[in-house]
Amino acid sequence: MMIKMELKKNDIITLDITGYTSDGNGVGHKNGIAVFVPLAAKGDKLKVKILKTKKSYAFGKIEKINEPSKDRIKSDCPQFTRCGGCVFRHISYEAELEAKQQRVADALKRIGGFEDIIIKPIIGAAKTDHYRNKAQLPVGKAPNGDITLGFYAKHSHRVI
Repeated sequence: MMIKMELKKNDIITLDITGYTSDGNGVGHKNGIAVFVPLAAKGDKLKVKILKTKKSYAFGKIEKINEPSKDRIKSDCPQFTRCGGCVFRHISYEAELEAKQQRVADALKRIGGFEDIIIKPIIGAAKTDHYRNKAQLPVGKAPNGDITLGFYAKHSHRVI
């Protein structure tokens, strides 16, 4: 009989990131519980602080990267960790394509019920930057009163 250890808010755990959620968070498992961690890369070995717990999953934040993923890169955007415009600026473009391909495969299997489907590799962009063909840029007011234009911070209406 396996005893399931419960995670509690503010617990500090070690966690291996094994994949990504559909919204780009890293995911790992501790004691049979899925832990979702923003800004984590598949292959990272992390020290994670638990922020919120549910029955079968939890949310955490990176306290320390004990061993970085081979896919982890330095982001080229100074606002990346604050902004909600991109979720994969911390991994290589090749790793981003693999993550997106896995997202499609997971959706087709889980939602579509296709068990034996083969997904061909995603064809990457010739230029890995400046490839968006649409962006919605909200206008806001900075603390100093200036008008700002940018993206919303993740899970908020604060303009970055």
